[in-house]
Amino acid sequence: MKKVFYLTCFIFFLACEKVELIPMTSEQIISQVTKYAGEKAVLLNFWSLYCVPCVDKFPMLMELDEKFEDIVVILVNTDFEDEYHKVEKYLKVNHVVSPSYIKDEKDEPFINGIDPKWTGALPFTIVFSKETGNVVDLWEGSMPDLRFENAVNSALNS
Repeated sequence: MKKVFYLTCFIFFLACEKVELIPMTSEQIISQVTKYAGEKAVLLNFWSLYCVPCVDKFPMLMELDEKFEDIVVILVNTDFEDEYHKVEKYLKVNHVVSPSYIKDEKDEPFINGIDPKWTGALPFTIVFSKETGNVVDLWEGSMPDLRFENAVNSALNS
């Protein structure tokens, strides 16, 4: 009986888990990234619910966040404002407890504000050095998990 009670409490706790989805401009996102320079490496990932490679890589990104103590995984959703609740639900179902962000700016200024090399294709990933905060690696599209791990290792050692 005690086990059933604890299981019920645990399920209730998960159901009440609050997802923090914060609207941000490109300038605000870059400001978030720079505050970690000298303390932690950053993996910044831009994704959409309607991007199959984005959704496919989501569990791997969560694993990286768990695996490496000195890295922060920052997730930025690029869906439109009217998709906010769907994004929030997706994050909750995937047990994302750290703050996540959603684009709060028109596409072109947002893309150019993040990185002029970005064409707007998704997923888009930038990895920043722990020591300097400089870009170590960036890419558009889906890449093998090993590419992510190698970039994170480089960021942690530079």
